[in-house]
Amino acid sequence: MGKCTWVDCENEATHNQRDKNENVWAILCDVHLKLFNAAMENGNIKMVIATWIKAQGGAHVATERVLKHKPTK
Repeated sequence: MGKCTWVDCENEATHNQRDKNENVWAILCDVHLKLFNAAMENGNIKMVIATWIKAQGGAHVATERVLKHKPTK
């Protein structure tokens, strides 16, 4: 599958993260999948946003992804 998309992670990726349209937005290793899931279960919005950004590869990558998929009028 390749390298984990989490910021600065070199582990092997094993878990696709998909959006509501089934598009892969991140591929995580076991360690980072556990951290991501823990943040989602915790419900702390700051933790959720931080892990969502880290899972994508960082703020720059997350911003580029969002701008690329910006809805058109």
